[in-house]
Amino acid sequence: MKWLLNMLQSVGSMSWEAENLLPIIPMYDNGSINAIFFASTHMQQSLGDAHMWDPAPIPNEFMYVAN
Repeated sequence: MKWLLNMLQSVGSMSWEAENLLPIIPMYDNGSINAIFFASTHMQQSLGDAHMWDPAPIPNEFMYVAN
């Protein structure tokens, strides 16, 4: 499970605009942190090298997490 924090809205509400999200997102499994997700609004990949990021950037349309 990922927990996202929108820095410009009240707790519990989301704008789903990437620039409003706290870029460091803890990821949990069975109540324990198992990873840290670093969100970036800028493309970190280059042609032929992802620089250890996901192979493709995540645009706003894909930042939405359905309940």
